[in-house]
Amino acid sequence: MPRLPVIVLGVSMAAGIAASVFVPWPGPAPEYLFVLLPTVIGLGLLAFGMARAKMRERFLDRHGVPATAVVTRVEPLSWNVNRAAGHPIHLRVDTPDGARTLRDTTGLNGYVVPEGAEVGVRICPTDPDLFRVEELPGGFRVEQARPRFGPAAATVLVLLVVSSVFLVGSLIEALQGIHRMDRFSYPSLLGVLGVILICHWTRSRFAARALSGRAKGEVTAFKEHQSTDATWYFYTVRFRSADDRVVHKISDEPFDSGYSVLVRIPVWYNPDRPAEFLVPTARRERPSMGSSFLLLFLGLLLAGSALLGFWDAV
Repeated sequence: MPRLPVIVLGVSMAAGIAASVFVPWPGPAPEYLFVLLPTVIGLGLLAFGMARAKMRERFLDRHGVPATAVVTRVEPLSWNVNRAAGHPIHLRVDTPDGARTLRDTTGLNGYVVPEGAEVGVRICPTDPDLFRVEELPGGFRVEQARPRFGPAAATVLVLLVVSSVFLVGSLIEALQGIHRMDRFSYPSLLGVLGVILICHWTRSRFAARALSGRAKGEVTAFKEHQSTDATWYFYTVRFRSADDRVVHKISDEPFDSGYSVLVRIPVWYNPDRPAEFLVPTARRERPSMGSSFLLLFLGLLLAGSALLGFWDAV
């Protein structure tokens, strides 16, 4: 995690504790202030970053012009930089001020383009460093080339609104010497988070049904992660879809069985978006359900805790 957000969250938590302890409130000090304050500030930082990226892309939509760029260099896949995205690439594009060399770090969602290939880009004439790759060789679009209001943004927005309402309400009530909303803030946040996790689990189950494509992939590297009770492996997998799109990226989920480098393994992918794929583990020829059902369990647990919290509050 970047250092600045950690500092901001730490300072806001300390401020919440200090406000609860040292401020002479007319009545009881607002409970959970040390939780609500950093929650609102942290979610606000996330929302600001998402909004900034969206505004940047809208500016590029209005003022950018389409152009053709040539791939001059493909960087190796990295475990630490832009994980699970793909290869950073260097591009050469002609602008009114002459040829420029650009570096794209999005990874193109995992799609591989060879050196010398031409890709479609949208670039801002007044700021050539502002650009995005939109089209791959063969006319294929790059999925998620632009930020959109997806599940992550919706989750941040809902949690920000709910936590802000309870933070402001708790402060107003504390200044008036009453103490009612605090009792509902904690179970409400748990309930909202539980519903979000359940919705995410439901969405992941439907998304898994779209992985009808089958291919043989090649393990190009792996990284072992040991916990107290198990050993997990992350892989870089390379495969070719039926429409000749090549994908090379780090697996989104760990697997509980080891593969050797250069071994051929089965890959299940979405035919419309081959970058969405999974690798069945060596122990069973179906996707691992552990992490998915963990989401469902946590969602039900949080939702149940919220109901108990509301029962006690009432």
